Amino acid sequence: MRAMSLVCLLALLGLGAAAVAPVACAEEALDAAGLLKQGDHVFRSRDYESATAIYKRAAVLAEKQGAQETLVEALSMAARGHLIRKQAEQGQPFLDRAAKLAKASQPAGWSRYLGVRGRFEWKVEQDRPKATKTFESMHAYCLQHELWSRAVDAAHMVAITGTADQQVAWALKGIAAAEKGGMDGWLGPLWNNLGNTYQDRGENEQALEAFLKARHYHWKGTREVPKLVADWAVGMAYRRVGQYVEAKRWLRPVLAWAERRYAEKQEPERGEWVGLACMELGLVALKEGRRADARRDLDRALPFLEAVKLHEWHPAAWKELTEARAALAKETAAGKGR
Repeated sequence: MRAMSLVCLLALLGLGAAAVAPVACAEEALDAAGLLKQGDHVFRSRDYESATAIYKRAAVLAEKQGAQETLVEALSMAARGHLIRKQAEQGQPFLDRAAKLAKASQPAGWSRYLGVRGRFEWKVEQDRPKATKTFESMHAYCLQHELWSRAVDAAHMVAITGTADQQVAWALKGIAAAEKGGMDGWLGPLWNNLGNTYQDRGENEQALEAFLKARHYHWKGTREVPKLVADWAVGMAYRRVGQYVEAKRWLRPVLAWAERRYAEKQEPERGEWVGLACMELGLVALKEGRRADARRDLDRALPFLEAVKLHEWHPAAWKELTEARAALAKETAAGKGR
């Protein structure tokens, strides 16, 4: 009977039974808000598939318990869980349902909805100005309602979707707010995004400084991947400012680390960091005139980065890789390569 009641609730939500993972009978006794918090915890661990399933169960319970604000939050995060896994079409019905229920008089639900709506505007509609306005509105709203962490999130998103000038200003605004609130968990991503912005602007010295600060905060945490990525970013930044010895000092341990992880589990997401480390070491070797080493490292990088479709999400890096390989191939054909 309990399983059947959940199917009925799904019908009320307009989501269908297939939208939610099987629910243990014991979970029906949980408070919807408690289940929402559990979903947030799992989401922060980056187990997005499990988190999405929990958010859907929280939505079912919130509907049953008449907890409308929790329902809006759960629906919004179920949508985000699909979006982050490149399943926007599956996530859209959850966001549409949240849009109908969200009220500005309910701060937790409204702020959560705005944060996800802005991400859909950015990723699905590909309308960066529209997304930026949504995140700016979210930032002001969250400050008004003293939702400090969500205000930082909003600033962080404007720093991604805004114009070049907006990106720097809002990144610094988010950093200042996170520092004031002692939110160290935010400071790694915020400094990292600012480093990327500086890099896109060709301000490589400032980018290096930002990536070093990002690394400081990422290494305060316990998760392995952000630490690996932070070290890679520092090595990459040293390469871009022409400090090749220092770049190798960072990148060689990163490559060994990435290789160990890939040997444990040969997934494209793990292979990505083998590829990116090889690419950076190959570009360093090219600058140092070690063309045989450059060819070896760049050739090794290629299949790993093809597997994760680097050309789609970072065309500039893909261009740098392919042009370097083409130049080396031309030299080899002309008998000049060493």
